[in-house]
Amino acid sequence: MKGFGGRLALLLLLLNVAVLGTGIGLEHYRQTGNMLVGYNADKITLLRSPAGERPGMDGSGGNVSEPEPVPAGKDATGEKASHAAATPAGDCLVVRDYNQASHDRLLADLAAAGLRPGQYAIRLDKPLGWWVYIPPEGNEARREALIAVLKAAGVRDMAVIGRGSMTNAISLGMFAEPGQAAAHLAAMQAKGVAGVVYGPRPGMGAARVDLSGMPAQARERLPARLRGGLAACG
Repeated sequence: MKGFGGRLALLLLLLNVAVLGTGIGLEHYRQTGNMLVGYNADKITLLRSPAGERPGMDGSGGNVSEPEPVPAGKDATGEKASHAAATPAGDCLVVRDYNQASHDRLLADLAAAGLRPGQYAIRLDKPLGWWVYIPPEGNEARREALIAVLKAAGVRDMAVIGRGSMTNAISLGMFAEPGQAAAHLAAMQAKGVAGVVYGPRPGMGAARVDLSGMPAQARERLPARLRGGLAACG
């Protein structure tokens, strides 16, 4: 009997331990299950949030408004957007019949827009299209007096134009680039020769103006400064 009673007591003890362990496990599962259900519900709420609403970073579910659209012509700070990349006047302009008058006008317009020599380039369709000269004088006596002055200054390279729109003008040299002509003009002035100008030779056709190197500020000012006679390069 003693042996039977001991085994029965041991069996009851094991049953009590099993029941206690089962109860603890069920309680832990119930608590864990509630946490999972709550997490999933929060995820469903997030996915169903209306457009433009997002839960706050602190988990409060506060709304975060969509960014306001940036008005045209301004950057994200509200400042006026830079137009440096835009070229209202175009990077290349063409003057169909380029002559001394259109050359002088173009140089004045470029200078008014803040452009300096070297920030643009003027190219003619024909070679040796630039010259340095003294414009035609009204009478032969005046022309001969100018030739005497040139010779006295040591100028030997000269020619009197005998026909065309520049009859009686005195040519002092022809050049391929306007910079070369401008340098020769400065040399003549340094010799004390007055009344000398440089520009495109008559009948040289169109001129192309390369503006690809001009500063951004000049790009904005130039269209208002141009006085016509120009078109975009084709």
